[in-house]
Parts: sequence; structure tokens; C-alpha cells
Amino acid sequence: MFLSLGKQIKAVETKQRGENPTSRHFAIEFDPEAKGIRNAERDLQFGQVFRVTFRFSEPFWESEERLKAIGFVISREPVLPTWWTSHPVVSPLLTGWSAWPAAEP
Repeated sequence: MFLSLGKQIKAVETKQRGENPTSRHFAIEFDPEAKGIRNAERDLQFGQVFRVTFRFSEPFWESEERLKAIGFVISREPVLPTWWTSHPVVSPLLTGWSAWPAAEP
């Protein structure tokens, strides 16, 4: 793993002691300790997400020059503010994403 500062660190997944061997809960250890990552980790928040994927008969956005190479859009819409295509692969799929708190019931 490389940090943006150009330093290389080693990240190792380790299982917590006493857990079920099929458990998917892992801890990550950094050597040397990556204090910036640990500080950012404490600020993470978790919540609901809502995703919807539409399949059209054709990728209609490809017919407009200004939208042809679009891959990711963030809008100010309150319900589904994030959209992406399969760019650079041309397909008729368009995915909308709403993350916490907008996805909360």
C-alpha cells in the first residue's frame, strides 16, 4: 500500500482471537503505524444506503456529446444524488445511489 506522501507501508489483515474461523470481521494492522489513517478511521460514519440500477434499451446519454464520456455524476437531488454509468464500457446501465442520511427511512 502506498500513501499519498510517497511512503510505503505494509497492511496485514488479522482475525480477532476467539472468533469463528468463517467470520468476515478483520482488523488491519499497519507497519509502521499509519497515524493519519487511524485518525481518519475514527471519523468514519456508517448508515443506510439505497442503490437502484436501471437497464435501458440503449445508453441514451451516449447520443449527447457532452455526456458521452460521463462516468460519475453528483447532483443536488435529495433522494438519489449520485449516479454512475459503466464508462469506459458502453452499456445501457445507469446506477443511482443514496447514502446516509438521505437513505434513512
